[in-house]
Amino acid sequence: MLIQIARQLAALLLCLTLAVSGGEEGFLVGLRDQTEPDCWLCDVDGAALAPVPVGEDVTLGPLGPGRYQLRAGGALLGEFLLDRQAVILRAGGRLWTDGELLHLAPQPPGTLSVRCTLPGPGYYPLSLADSGGDWHTCVVNLAPDTAQDPGGGWVRWAEFPGLPPGTCVLYYAGRQVALAEIAPGALTVAEIGIDG
Repeated sequence: MLIQIARQLAALLLCLTLAVSGGEEGFLVGLRDQTEPDCWLCDVDGAALAPVPVGEDVTLGPLGPGRYQLRAGGALLGEFLLDRQAVILRAGGRLWTDGELLHLAPQPPGTLSVRCTLPGPGYYPLSLADSGGDWHTCVVNLAPDTAQDPGGGWVRWAEFPGLPPGTCVLYYAGRQVALAEIAPGALTVAEIGIDG
């Protein structure tokens, strides 16, 4: 009973803090796949702000711009940065973001950064099958008025954040163009060339 009262007071304190700091109502932030018991939303110093329930889709907030942490049993699960337009700019630890939602991974996810050498202006849709069987897409757009890179040709980068560790397969136009091994919490770089 005391724990419930403490959690309700923490949530009330968060709302009052946001109301006093400039009158902003704050933003609601979506969190996916929250499986950790005794999880708390904390400020950047680790002070508890509000409990986070277990659930597939959980709402955090209202939150003002700033850095926040998720902690379970006192251990840091991850940190995120929210800007003034409610965009999640960065997430780390076991948290990752697609810019709109936070996701809590079973272990720190990896990111695949793909260097794409392109034949010319156009749209180049890439698909990726991760080690868990989920599909991700990224469209590389090269505008018609884009100048060639020094040394000739056009090079652009595609990013696939939030990937589970393991082997992933990258596809362009329905054909496999690369394999990549994703390590927990690491940035993996691959390079592909696209022929028209």
